[in-house]
Amino acid sequence: MSETASTKTTITDLRARATTRIPASQARPRDLVTWGHPATHIAIYLGDGLIIAAPKPGDRVKVQGLYGSFEFHRVS
Repeated sequence: MSETASTKTTITDLRARATTRIPASQARPRDLVTWGHPATHIAIYLGDGLIIAAPKPGDRVKVQGLYGSFEFHRVS
């Protein structure tokens, strides 16, 4: 059974809600980065403006620079 786009959005948003939002100035490696309201994408912050993410379904996981409008979150 495959997930629909709306199911993925819900799962990503729930993951974001299970964390604490933090200001960019406090971001550390291993914090999470999300995009969208509700969150539609999540990545792991590596530090120095870099993230590790799979930008779209079927794409390979890669290191890339931060882009767009995003929020940082920390797992408590």
